[in-house]
Amino acid sequence: MASRRRRTRRSKKTGYSTIGAFLFVGIIYLKTLIDSNPGAATAVLLILLASPFLYFAIKKSIIYRNYRNVDIAKVDKMTGLEFEEYLAPLFEIHGYSAKVTQGSGDYGADLVVSKKGVKTVVQAKRYSSNIGVSAVQEIAAAKPFYHARKAMVVTNQYFTKQAKSLARANGVTLVDRDSLMAMINGAYRYERNTALIDRVKALISFRRTEGE
Repeated sequence: MASRRRRTRRSKKTGYSTIGAFLFVGIIYLKTLIDSNPGAATAVLLILLASPFLYFAIKKSIIYRNYRNVDIAKVDKMTGLEFEEYLAPLFEIHGYSAKVTQGSGDYGADLVVSKKGVKTVVQAKRYSSNIGVSAVQEIAAAKPFYHARKAMVVTNQYFTKQAKSLARANGVTLVDRDSLMAMINGAYRYERNTALIDRVKALISFRRTEGE
């Protein structure tokens, strides 16, 4: 479990390092072009400015396309850790920042997500049976530890009547199987990312041609 999370963190660091290296090399190259070819230098500058946007937009677009291939039946076959790591980008697609907590000592929260300055602790329950009160109790207890304003339990199943009652009393949001499927289907709306990428590429191409 820990090794998988380390690989995820290394992957993120590699992405940031790639952007940094690209910008560094590009700036050096740009300096050599400014005097000799101002038009080409302008094109390179536009590419440098657009590269972070392109990287993250393309990354989100790839994540979006991956969600086309995941249905609830595949979620049912995931391990607990796989479900947690699946939910993180799903929340991100819906406008949250999301982080999977450490496997041990997570104090009841599997993910911490934020949107518009509101932090929410999330417990992920990939189960084969309905979810009882213990999940609600654990995430409610985790909320003050993480200084979160909201708490949520997400599952591929449904909640017992007792769990729903306790959640209402503690202000815990419950995302059951139907709501999870709606979240997955809602990710399709983000296909517009691809259109944004195409527009930026067209702009860079136009500027490059104009500079020549």
